[in-house]
Amino acid sequence: MDYKDYTTEEPDNQEELDDQDEFNVDMYYPDWQVLANGKKDVYDAPQKEALKQKIYFAAKIVAVIAVLLLGKQLLFNSSNDEEAASSTEQLVNDESNGNKILVEDDSYKTVVTAKSINLDNIKIYKTAGGDKKAGKVQEGVPCALLKEKEVDGEKWALIDFCNQQGWCRMDMLRKVSGDIKYFYVEKDSTNMVFINENEIKLHTDAGKKTDISFTNVKYGTELNILEVKDGWGRTMYKNQECWVDMNVVGFYASKYWQIERCDGSTSGIKIRKNTDENSDVLGMVPLTTVLKSDGFKNGWSKFSYNGKVGWVKLHYATPCGGDKGLSFTEDKTEATTQTKKATEKKEEKYILRDSSSRYLTEGDIAGLTDKELGLAINEIYARHGRIFDDKYYREYFESCSWYKGSVKADDFDESVFNEYEKANIDLLAAYRNKDSKNDKEDKHVIADSSDCYLTEDDIEGLTDDELGLAINEIYARHGRIFDNEYYRKYFESCSWYEGSVKADDFDESVFNEYEKANIAFLSSYRK
Repeated sequence: MDYKDYTTEEPDNQEELDDQDEFNVDMYYPDWQVLANGKKDVYDAPQKEALKQKIYFAAKIVAVIAVLLLGKQLLFNSSNDEEAASSTEQLVNDESNGNKILVEDDSYKTVVTAKSINLDNIKIYKTAGGDKKAGKVQEGVPCALLKEKEVDGEKWALIDFCNQQGWCRMDMLRKVSGDIKYFYVEKDSTNMVFINENEIKLHTDAGKKTDISFTNVKYGTELNILEVKDGWGRTMYKNQECWVDMNVVGFYASKYWQIERCDGSTSGIKIRKNTDENSDVLGMVPLTTVLKSDGFKNGWSKFSYNGKVGWVKLHYATPCGGDKGLSFTEDKTEATTQTKKATEKKEEKYILRDSSSRYLTEGDIAGLTDKELGLAINEIYARHGRIFDDKYYREYFESCSWYKGSVKADDFDESVFNEYEKANIDLLAAYRNKDSKNDKEDKHVIADSSDCYLTEDDIEGLTDDELGLAINEIYARHGRIFDNEYYRKYFESCSWYEGSVKADDFDESVFNEYEKANIAFLSSYRK
């Protein structure tokens, strides 16, 4: 008997198949055939069940193969995505645009300290080899070394200090090994720091633009840091929550400390009987000497030296991790050459490289300190060869490879300035004046120099620049107006200063006996 085959009707398209909620054997593989006489030959139950099992088993095999193929493709894509993500992460971190490498403890693989010549801090930048500032780092503090990178033949390092990250040249750093701690905030623990400047201000929040909570917080004041954010630390002071700039604090990072100073002086540091600069002097510790601490208190450390036990102010020491100290030959950093003349290694350094070729904006200068604003103004003069009478500016620009001093200050003609330079000098000066008016401080170099005779102990550690300020501080108390821009701006930023007497009209007979003696004493120590 001949049979005529009939198949089931196929779906019109794949979408119709995809729309089915579940696989239906009866719909696409019917359990009957149509015979020639038009009658149905229906399968019995066992046949029907066997057919379903075969179809179900085949479907499972197809599904497993599909899953394996799909998994392989996903794995391949995932690998590519991870490589792309890694590349992107590298770029993000290189650009320092806010996605920071997390530093979670005090045992980071590599710890470095920053040192510089003529400045108390080194600048860090948003990119390796770039010129956009990310902040600054205090000399001598341990920082975590996160990455190294070479740009135009120069080695750069990405470092972290208290949640503030940025790039600086490798030759500004020294690697430290041994017993050394990178500062981080450990929960439910005491995270002690000490004020490492003569006196500082505390703020209501992180950042210098925030309101001031306290002024005249003295050297050695110990604070427990509860949180760090962008280089600032949250703390409690006199039962009030406030924030401190972590660039003005030190911390007890190591048992071993190396005696150092960054003011260029080669004289050693006094070891004293007590934690007081007026206490008895037990001896003089030469620079680069490594000492092991026997205890800390208010920014001082107890050391044994030459058979005597006394205290050294840690402002004049750097944590070094071990008794071998910090290298002064292998690293070839700026710090290691501090006993040489700064002019032996001139740098192509600028505060604002393009201030003679474009108009500056407030965004360009917002992060500059008062000292840097002064340098930026005089940098424009320096490009035209002005010779500086002021010792600080003279030495700074003589250390710049591009500077060629050729015109005496009295002979300098400001008509050489182009339109950019004129506008930028006005902007920088206005910004400097604005900051001085909004941020006057009750600051002194030597507060009692008009009331008692000064001694060597009183001026220990003062730089030549600070000695000059100390001398003119006595004049400033009597209202002298200063022709020198650096001194004029400095004293105008002091809340107690009232300039009333022109320099030509000032009569030195107003000085008392203490002041006369102290001016002569301070002058004898200037270079």
